[in-house]
Amino acid sequence: MLAKFRLLTFGFLTFLSFAICLFIVSGCDVASSTEALVITPASAVMSPGQTVTFNVSGGYSYTWSLDPNDGSGSLSALTGSQVTYTCLATNIGTTPKLVRVASTIEGSGGTSTNSSSTNAAYEVDGYAQITYANGAGSSSSSDLAVSPSSASVATNGTQSFTASGGTSPYTWSVFNSAIGTISSTSGSSTTYLRTGDGSNAVTVEDSAGNSVSVVITQP
Repeated sequence: MLAKFRLLTFGFLTFLSFAICLFIVSGCDVASSTEALVITPASAVMSPGQTVTFNVSGGYSYTWSLDPNDGSGSLSALTGSQVTYTCLATNIGTTPKLVRVASTIEGSGGTSTNSSSTNAAYEVDGYAQITYANGAGSSSSSDLAVSPSSASVATNGTQSFTASGGTSPYTWSVFNSAIGTISSTSGSSTTYLRTGDGSNAVTVEDSAGNSVSVVITQP
Protein backbone atom coordinates (compact mmCIF):
# COMPACT_ATOMS: atom_id res chain seq x y z
CA MET A 1 0.00 0.00 0.00
CA LEU A 2 2.82 2.42 0.92
CA ALA A 3 4.65 1.69 -2.33
CA LYS A 4 1.48 2.35 -4.33
CA PHE A 5 0.96 5.64 -2.49
CA ARG A 6 4.55 6.69 -3.20
CA LEU A 7 4.12 5.81 -6.90
CA LEU A 8 0.94 7.88 -7.14
CA THR A 9 2.58 10.80 -5.34
CA PHE A 10 5.60 10.68 -7.66
CA GLY A 11 3.34 10.61 -10.72
CA PHE A 12 1.30 13.58 -9.49
CA LEU A 13 4.42 15.64 -8.72
CA THR A 14 5.89 14.83 -12.14
CA PHE A 15 2.68 15.94 -13.87
CA LEU A 16 2.52 19.10 -11.75
CA SER A 17 6.13 20.01 -12.61
CA PHE A 18 5.47 19.49 -16.31
CA ALA A 19 2.33 21.64 -16.14
CA ILE A 20 4.19 24.46 -14.39
CA CYS A 21 7.00 24.40 -16.98
CA LEU A 22 4.50 24.39 -19.83
CA PHE A 23 2.66 27.38 -18.32
CA ILE A 24 5.91 29.34 -17.91
CA VAL A 25 7.08 28.64 -21.46
CA SER A 26 3.66 29.41 -22.96
CA GLY A 27 3.41 32.59 -20.93
CA CYS A 28 6.78 33.82 -22.20
CA ASP A 29 5.82 33.11 -25.81
CA VAL A 30 2.55 35.02 -25.54
CA ALA A 31 4.20 37.92 -23.74
CA SER A 32 6.87 38.33 -26.36
CA SER A 33 4.39 38.04 -29.22
CA THR A 34 2.05 40.73 -27.92
CA GLU A 35 4.66 43.49 -28.00
CA ALA A 36 4.39 46.19 -30.69
CA LEU A 37 6.89 46.04 -33.54
CA VAL A 38 9.92 48.26 -32.99
CA ILE A 39 12.50 48.77 -35.77
CA THR A 40 15.91 50.26 -34.94
CA PRO A 41 17.07 52.50 -36.38
CA ALA A 42 13.76 54.04 -37.47
CA SER A 43 15.38 55.93 -40.35
CA ALA A 44 18.70 56.36 -42.14
CA VAL A 45 20.30 58.92 -44.46
CA MET A 46 22.65 57.15 -46.88
CA SER A 47 25.05 57.54 -49.80
CA PRO A 48 25.60 55.00 -52.61
CA GLY A 49 27.42 51.90 -51.42
CA GLN A 50 26.65 52.46 -47.75
CA THR A 51 24.85 49.89 -45.63
CA VAL A 52 22.68 50.03 -42.55
CA THR A 53 21.52 47.13 -40.38
CA PHE A 54 17.93 47.11 -39.11
CA ASN A 55 16.74 45.10 -36.10
CA VAL A 56 13.14 44.38 -35.17
CA SER A 57 11.61 43.31 -31.87
CA GLY A 58 8.08 42.40 -30.85
CA GLY A 59 5.95 39.90 -32.73
CA TYR A 60 7.50 36.83 -34.37
CA SER A 61 8.12 35.23 -37.78
CA TYR A 62 9.47 38.33 -39.56
CA THR A 63 9.36 38.93 -43.34
CA TRP A 64 11.22 41.89 -44.88
CA SER A 65 10.58 43.73 -48.15
CA LEU A 66 11.27 47.04 -49.91
CA ASP A 67 8.49 49.51 -50.62
CA PRO A 68 8.83 50.08 -53.51
CA ASN A 69 11.33 47.48 -54.71
CA ASP A 70 12.69 49.63 -57.57
CA GLY A 71 16.36 48.61 -57.58
CA SER A 72 17.59 51.59 -55.56
CA GLY A 73 18.53 49.30 -52.67
CA SER A 74 18.81 45.66 -51.66
CA LEU A 75 18.26 43.54 -48.55
CA SER A 76 20.67 40.92 -47.22
CA ALA A 77 17.80 38.62 -46.23
CA LEU A 78 14.02 38.41 -46.37
CA THR A 79 13.44 36.72 -43.00
CA GLY A 80 14.79 36.94 -39.48
CA SER A 81 14.97 39.67 -36.85
CA GLN A 82 17.91 41.45 -38.51
CA VAL A 83 18.52 42.61 -42.07
CA THR A 84 21.11 44.80 -43.80
CA TYR A 85 20.05 47.36 -46.42
CA THR A 86 22.55 48.39 -49.13
CA CYS A 87 22.16 51.70 -50.95
CA LEU A 88 22.63 51.10 -54.69
CA ALA A 89 21.40 54.18 -56.57
CA THR A 90 22.87 57.68 -56.75
CA ASN A 91 19.49 59.40 -56.67
CA ILE A 92 16.08 58.18 -55.54
CA GLY A 93 14.17 61.38 -56.17
CA THR A 94 12.18 63.32 -53.62
CA THR A 95 10.22 60.37 -52.22
CA PRO A 96 11.80 58.36 -49.37
CA LYS A 97 12.04 54.59 -49.59
CA LEU A 98 10.62 52.32 -46.93
CA VAL A 99 12.03 49.09 -45.53
CA ARG A 100 9.00 47.04 -44.48
CA VAL A 101 8.79 44.17 -42.03
CA ALA A 102 5.68 42.03 -41.63
CA SER A 103 5.11 40.02 -38.48
CA THR A 104 2.47 38.38 -36.32
CA ILE A 105 1.24 39.51 -32.91
CA GLU A 106 -1.16 37.79 -30.52
CA GLY A 107 -4.18 39.78 -29.36
CA SER A 108 -6.75 42.10 -30.89
CA GLY A 109 -6.39 44.43 -33.87
CA GLY A 110 -5.04 44.08 -37.38
CA THR A 111 -6.00 41.37 -39.85
CA SER A 112 -6.83 38.10 -38.11
CA THR A 113 -5.06 34.94 -39.24
CA ASN A 114 -6.95 32.73 -36.81
CA SER A 115 -10.43 34.15 -36.23
CA SER A 116 -11.66 31.00 -34.46
CA SER A 117 -9.24 31.48 -31.57
CA THR A 118 -10.04 33.59 -28.51
CA ASN A 119 -6.46 34.88 -28.60
CA ALA A 120 -6.12 35.25 -32.36
CA ALA A 121 -2.93 36.07 -34.25
CA TYR A 122 -2.82 39.24 -36.33
CA GLU A 123 -0.59 40.42 -39.14
CA VAL A 124 1.16 43.74 -38.47
CA ASP A 125 3.64 45.87 -40.41
CA GLY A 126 6.55 48.06 -39.37
CA TYR A 127 8.55 50.52 -41.47
CA ALA A 128 11.93 52.24 -41.51
CA GLN A 129 12.62 55.17 -43.82
CA ILE A 130 15.58 55.53 -46.22
CA THR A 131 16.59 58.91 -47.67
CA TYR A 132 19.69 59.66 -49.73
CA ALA A 133 22.42 62.07 -48.63
CA ASN A 134 23.09 63.38 -52.14
CA GLY A 135 20.99 64.56 -55.09
CA ALA A 136 17.24 65.01 -54.80
CA GLY A 137 15.83 63.86 -51.52
CA SER A 138 18.57 65.58 -49.51
CA SER A 139 18.28 68.52 -47.13
CA SER A 140 21.91 68.40 -45.93
CA SER A 141 22.95 71.50 -47.88
CA SER A 142 19.95 73.61 -46.98
CA ASP A 143 18.13 75.01 -43.98
CA LEU A 144 14.86 73.67 -45.39
CA ALA A 145 12.67 72.33 -42.59
CA VAL A 146 9.16 70.99 -41.99
CA SER A 147 7.09 71.51 -38.88
CA PRO A 148 6.18 69.22 -37.23
CA SER A 149 9.14 66.94 -37.99
CA SER A 150 7.11 63.79 -37.23
CA ALA A 151 3.45 62.98 -36.76
CA SER A 152 1.00 60.34 -35.62
CA VAL A 153 -2.42 60.55 -37.26
CA ALA A 154 -5.53 58.78 -35.98
CA THR A 155 -8.12 57.13 -38.21
CA ASN A 156 -9.72 59.75 -40.51
CA GLY A 157 -7.53 62.37 -38.80
CA THR A 158 -5.60 65.26 -40.32
CA GLN A 159 -2.24 66.92 -39.75
CA SER A 160 -1.02 70.25 -41.12
CA PHE A 161 2.63 70.68 -42.18
CA THR A 162 4.50 73.94 -42.76
CA ALA A 163 7.76 74.41 -44.67
CA SER A 164 10.40 77.02 -43.86
CA GLY A 165 13.90 77.91 -45.05
CA GLY A 166 15.34 76.67 -48.29
CA THR A 167 14.40 78.40 -51.54
CA SER A 168 10.72 78.93 -52.29
CA PRO A 169 8.46 78.02 -53.99
CA TYR A 170 7.83 74.64 -52.38
CA THR A 171 6.34 71.44 -53.82
CA TRP A 172 4.63 68.81 -51.64
CA SER A 173 4.13 65.09 -52.31
CA VAL A 174 2.84 62.08 -50.39
CA PHE A 175 4.54 58.68 -50.39
CA ASN A 176 1.43 56.46 -50.56
CA SER A 177 -1.71 58.24 -51.78
CA ALA A 178 -3.76 55.08 -51.17
CA ILE A 179 -3.57 55.56 -47.41
CA GLY A 180 -3.31 59.35 -47.18
CA THR A 181 -3.75 62.50 -49.28
CA ILE A 182 -2.57 66.11 -49.10
CA SER A 183 -4.69 69.22 -49.58
CA SER A 184 -2.14 71.04 -51.75
CA THR A 185 1.00 70.22 -53.72
CA SER A 186 2.34 73.79 -53.64
CA GLY A 187 2.71 76.62 -51.16
CA SER A 188 4.32 76.87 -47.76
CA SER A 189 1.88 74.48 -46.07
CA THR A 190 -0.33 71.49 -46.75
CA THR A 191 -2.76 69.34 -44.76
CA TYR A 192 -2.48 65.56 -44.69
CA LEU A 193 -5.66 63.43 -44.44
CA ARG A 194 -5.39 59.81 -43.34
CA THR A 195 -7.52 57.48 -45.50
CA GLY A 196 -5.99 54.10 -44.64
CA ASP A 197 -3.65 52.17 -42.37
CA GLY A 198 0.14 51.87 -42.33
CA SER A 199 3.11 54.21 -42.16
CA ASN A 200 3.27 57.02 -44.71
CA ALA A 201 5.45 60.05 -45.47
CA VAL A 202 5.02 63.62 -46.70
CA THR A 203 7.88 65.29 -48.57
CA VAL A 204 8.50 68.96 -49.36
CA GLU A 205 10.98 70.04 -52.05
CA ASP A 206 12.23 73.57 -52.64
CA SER A 207 13.13 75.12 -55.98
CA ALA A 208 16.82 74.33 -55.44
CA GLY A 209 16.13 70.58 -55.32
CA ASN A 210 16.52 70.15 -51.54
CA SER A 211 13.84 68.14 -49.77
CA VAL A 212 12.75 67.05 -46.34
CA SER A 213 10.49 64.09 -45.56
CA VAL A 214 8.30 63.53 -42.53
CA VAL A 215 7.33 60.01 -41.47
CA ILE A 216 3.67 59.69 -40.47
CA THR A 217 2.70 56.93 -38.08
CA GLN A 218 -0.86 55.66 -38.51
CA PRO A 219 -1.63 53.25 -35.68
